[in-house]
Amino acid sequence: MATLPSDAELMKAYALGKGNVEIADAYGVTPQAVHYRFDKLGIKRRPLTTQANELIGKVWKIGTTPDTIAHHGLSAIQYLRVWVRYRLGDDTLSSAQLNNAMNFGRRLQRDGTVLQYRSTDPKPFSYVPRLPADGRLVVRWPSGHPKPPGAGLEALELPSDVA
Repeated sequence: MATLPSDAELMKAYALGKGNVEIADAYGVTPQAVHYRFDKLGIKRRPLTTQANELIGKVWKIGTTPDTIAHHGLSAIQYLRVWVRYRLGDDTLSSAQLNNAMNFGRRLQRDGTVLQYRSTDPKPFSYVPRLPADGRLVVRWPSGHPKPPGAGLEALELPSDVA
């Protein structure tokens, strides 16, 4: 059975800019094994994806741990994640992901809606009419939850020229 190299060798490959798939191919392991090992070393290979998930987590507790609600596979949240990554400047988005992000923003603008999450509803994500309190946000912010500062909040907004 193939195994990954030592942490030092793995870090060298990382420093050389090698991707998970490239490293996996070189050592005969899966890309997931490489990702897992980097994760154990504290290396986040997709920092903007991580940042997007953290921002969404400030709005709604969605996930797979016992204290969260596992609605993360539904399309509305996927569109929101790709929108946030786009707004954060993620240049690793595929053309399909970029298209989905743009369609998400256009839909909200065209329909005058925001994405709302209610964990108790049969369909937890819904597009609801935008209220003045929503401002330029693409989500209905839950009352009582503090909003993130600066770029974090901007990533959850429509651009100012489309609000």
